[in-house]
Amino acid sequence: MSGASCDYSAMSTAFLCRSPAVEQFASCSDGAFLYLFGGARFDGTFVNELFQFSLENHWIILPASGSIPKPRVESSLTCANSTLYLFGGVGPDGSLLNDFYSYDLVRNVWIALCHVNGFAPSPRRLCGFAASKDAIFLYGGDVGSNSSSIVSPHFRSLPSSSGEFFSFTFETANWKQITCTDGCEPPPLRACTLIWAYNGCILFGGENNLDSSTGSTYLYNPEKQTWTLSSSNAISCRCSVSAVVYMDRFIIAYGGRDADDFELDELLIYDTNADVWMKSNSEECEMFIAEVGCRYSHGSAMLTDSRGHSWFFLFGGVRNTDVGTGIPQTQLTDSYLLPADALLRSTIPYEAACHSASSSSCSAHVSNICNDCIEI
Repeated sequence: MSGASCDYSAMSTAFLCRSPAVEQFASCSDGAFLYLFGGARFDGTFVNELFQFSLENHWIILPASGSIPKPRVESSLTCANSTLYLFGGVGPDGSLLNDFYSYDLVRNVWIALCHVNGFAPSPRRLCGFAASKDAIFLYGGDVGSNSSSIVSPHFRSLPSSSGEFFSFTFETANWKQITCTDGCEPPPLRACTLIWAYNGCILFGGENNLDSSTGSTYLYNPEKQTWTLSSSNAISCRCSVSAVVYMDRFIIAYGGRDADDFELDELLIYDTNADVWMKSNSEECEMFIAEVGCRYSHGSAMLTDSRGHSWFFLFGGVRNTDVGTGIPQTQLTDSYLLPADALLRSTIPYEAACHSASSSSCSAHVSNICNDCIEI
């Protein structure tokens, strides 16, 4: 699945290549590379391969040695200090997992990290998972009816979203459950999105225990150990969104599923400095959305090429019904590129739009601030 080195500087937006034929995978990126672990093939077979993607070589399978994690879906993956960290998910027998691994990107070795120190998270899937240079943060997830909950091979269970928040500190190799009492902590959520940016965590989207998704945005300050509910114009309710950080200030989010279980094709931008959600109406972004289409549980990354240009990369995921063929639960194996500078070229405040009255409560007040020009 590799490709020759290519000069992308003349591209605006385009289909790039085929991605690994798996769904419900875990992915993360470090700026130069994107990593994908696990997932399920279309026939339902769980896998434990680790892929690496770069703009120069496209997809390759990384060597695996040491304590290799067993196959799984709906696990969580993040990257810090040249190391990947993998947590939880659903195993081949349908059981929820809370095993914890690191993968040394220099030595290509998996290491099982025993839960020796601190209070480790219970088995769960679909967590919010992000890392700073000092720690990993984990929010929520589906913990099932109890710690030994069984979910079916089709990734469905009696959901029980968690509102627990944990950190794992690299220096002490210690898990800690973070308790906030300021009254602004997020509700229990699964399939939420957690991002580290601007010296804190940003949490948005996800599903609660009533199978309802949220559009609220929460900001976590690690120094004060407090959550703040964003005063931004809220996005419409959604879950299973893929999001990445750009310039350590902007969160670029795409797709997901809304409150009525419709797939989304929205490309959104959250400015952590201005605390506002926006949309780009540049021609490149509109072309990108038209090509990529609706999807959820996909992956994305912000990657830099050999010339120093930044690119928004998006791949894979699921579409419940393929528009062209009518085939249900379509596994997507495509990938696309968009020049990052097109994202901020022409922005407007986001305005929520719902499919039906049942999701109209997700519509929020839209800021009157015009963001046609952003000061960087």
